[in-house]
Amino acid sequence: MIVRVTRATVAKDREAEAFAMLRKLADGIGRPTGMDAMHIARRTEGRAVQLIAVTVWQDMGSLQAATGPGWQAASFAPELDALLTDASVEHYETVVDVFEDLESVGLGSGSAKATA
Repeated sequence: MIVRVTRATVAKDREAEAFAMLRKLADGIGRPTGMDAMHIARRTEGRAVQLIAVTVWQDMGSLQAATGPGWQAASFAPELDALLTDASVEHYETVVDVFEDLESVGLGSGSAKATA
């Protein structure tokens, strides 16, 4: 599985508009083929609002098919990009996706790392 982490800062005084746009977009879009999960979160630090989206994909092909040729670009949605600054994106290959499988990478209940 592939985990995509997209971060951005909402433009000053545009939070209400950004979240209204997210709600509107969510209402009109079905789940893309190959997307297993999506989490959108925010963090307020002073007057700055940071936005993060974590999506989980079955494989890189599914992610690329859903996001198109610009899959490496940091984008929540083209309509929302004008309201965001300092965007970044990272892609990760899943090592463990079930808590109980932590032992397979040496982090389960029987390992020294888990009790440290």
